Amino acid sequence: MASPGTSHHDSDEDSLVEPGSYEDLTKPLILNEIYTELYITEGDLGDIHDEHEVIDSRGNFVTDDRSIKRNDIFEPLPGRRWQTIRTVLTKGIAGIGKSVCVQKFVMDWVDLIANQDMRYVYPLSFRELNLLKDKQLCLSEILSPFGEFKDEDLAKSRQLFIFDGLDECRLPLDFENNEKLCQPGIAASLDVLLTNLIQGNLFPSCLVWITSRPAAAGRIPPALVDRVTTVQGFGDPQKDEFFRKRIRNPALAEKVITHIRSLRSLHIMCHIPFFCRIAATVLQRLLEEADDCVVPKNLSQMYTRFVIIQTEVMAKKNTQATDSSRTMIIRLRRLALPTAGERSEEDSMRKT
Repeated sequence: MASPGTSHHDSDEDSLVEPGSYEDLTKPLILNEIYTELYITEGDLGDIHDEHEVIDSRGNFVTDDRSIKRNDIFEPLPGRRWQTIRTVLTKGIAGIGKSVCVQKFVMDWVDLIANQDMRYVYPLSFRELNLLKDKQLCLSEILSPFGEFKDEDLAKSRQLFIFDGLDECRLPLDFENNEKLCQPGIAASLDVLLTNLIQGNLFPSCLVWITSRPAAAGRIPPALVDRVTTVQGFGDPQKDEFFRKRIRNPALAEKVITHIRSLRSLHIMCHIPFFCRIAATVLQRLLEEADDCVVPKNLSQMYTRFVIIQTEVMAKKNTQATDSSRTMIIRLRRLALPTAGERSEEDSMRKT
């Protein structure tokens, strides 16, 4: 079985920061210990912050027959047992938890918790696949990090291909003009392999799961998608659960929850797991230092404090910022200081 970390990495937004980044203010956290269930719906219900449509006046999710569990995305809903679901497209805004959802799905499969009818699961990120875009490959070469497979074994087995982060895809995905390919042993460009796999020309019995931000989701023709799901994020109970799992000190976790609940703008933003991670990092750090400290009361203050913490940790480790970490901190500074000029930010980062 392939390990969930073999070839899959979370996007910057969904994991908050890249591996080896500067948010490492506590001991490494195990996904199974801190994972909090996300609210997922079948169909495209729009953004979670449309409170009239998705959540009630208290910020709780309105449960209806369109809600779906993470491990059941390939199962038909009650009353639709006739439906065959081969390809699922999961949409969600940046930071809503799509990549973490994928990672937990794979981990549950590895741990024999769910989806044991799948013999193979291949978590692949478009970010990594971009590195192969100019090469001629057969499918087994792409899957080589997971082991050695014979084409006939792959064709007979129930398997799932996960393509995470369609918005990062640098391939043309030319479904209309790419040549038809039905033999998996034939070498072709990565674009030809992927379009034929998604179309069902290659391994028609396999399952395909694609995650994407909404703006890029249209790159997959609707006719090729059997189910669209939307990750909506956290409801109020999940927000509280996340902070209690993320912050090991129970008394401190309750202080953080009380503070978040008291400020409507922060409370609403915490439906995004990415923002919950930022809030937990900032508030835990500040409240541990002193009970009477000045804590952020709006988004700009929260982002500003987070940038300061990240920069302090980077300086403490005497670590040179990578291009990706520098870009992330610049983006956070833009959120914290929306009126600041882009050049002044970049100049400041160079000094850092």
